[in-house]
Amino acid sequence: MLLEDKVALITGASTGIGRATARLFAANGARTIVADINDAEGKQTVEGIVKNGGEARYLHADVGVMDAVQVMAQEAIKHYGRVDIVHSNAFASFGWLCPRDQ
Repeated sequence: MLLEDKVALITGASTGIGRATARLFAANGARTIVADINDAEGKQTVEGIVKNGGEARYLHADVGVMDAVQVMAQEAIKHYGRVDIVHSNAFASFGWLCPRDQ
């Protein structure tokens, strides 16, 4: 398996491209961390991965809040000991960086 023994953290992994990425990484052997603010959908993503023989864990994380990002990283490392891959799929608008009204 291409990603065997790797730990992958995927933000915005509850639906769409993030969910597809989480499933693909898990199918290729990665222990997958599904991070999102959509708890129900995130847990469904994890359930689907586990049902298909993969290993996954859900973390509630809002990437628009820096403290939440730090907690997400700490929890991932606490649970798996490391993070090998980060797929930053979630969108966050930081007013000074990417104003929503423009």
